[in-house]
Amino acid sequence: MAPPKYTLHYFDMAGRAEPLRLAFAVCGVEFTDRRFARDEWPEVKASGFPPYGHVPVLEVETEDGKKEVIAEFSAIMAYIVAAHGAAGGMARTDPLDIARVEEIRSATDAMVSKISPTMWEKDEEKKVAMRAELASTTLPRYLAAIDARLQDSGYVSGDTLTAADINLEEAVAWLSKGILDGIPTTIVDAYPRVLKCAANVRDHPRVVAWHKSRT
Repeated sequence: MAPPKYTLHYFDMAGRAEPLRLAFAVCGVEFTDRRFARDEWPEVKASGFPPYGHVPVLEVETEDGKKEVIAEFSAIMAYIVAAHGAAGGMARTDPLDIARVEEIRSATDAMVSKISPTMWEKDEEKKVAMRAELASTTLPRYLAAIDARLQDSGYVSGDTLTAADINLEEAVAWLSKGILDGIPTTIVDAYPRVLKCAANVRDHPRVVAWHKSRT
């Protein structure tokens, strides 16, 4: 039986789709990376294709031509790991390991979600105050907690990448790019295990190959 054909739908940017792209890459799975411009989004949304009106969305086409759509980031990541994680070393079988992966993945999402309100704040003075609180208190609290829960190797569990490792690396990359005014690019530097986790993902041969294919 031929493997399914995959099409991942998202904007032409990293965003929420990048951990999914990296998961496919780590598992050695080919997929169509369908990216659309911002000005195309109203048409895509109006089509009704995204079940909940947002992306990423994964389209799965089976050998018999049947197509299924998986919406929501967590569901798509869970599918990739369930279907292909064993081949890429991403799967875990011990319940405690599975729980730890979900814990760190969820904690990372919670941390990132604290930044979202500042992205839409139009009052510049209020935005500056919100970012100052993030930089001084909120983000360090999350980063310290996550750092304490990682192994000394930086891996969330075992000695291979999981969805949580990938999710955390993408959050670290975002925080360190200098695109968030008021958030120091060095904010992660005090957390050695978090830095190791990010390096583990960044230096993975299939991740390196993926990034090279995009340049």
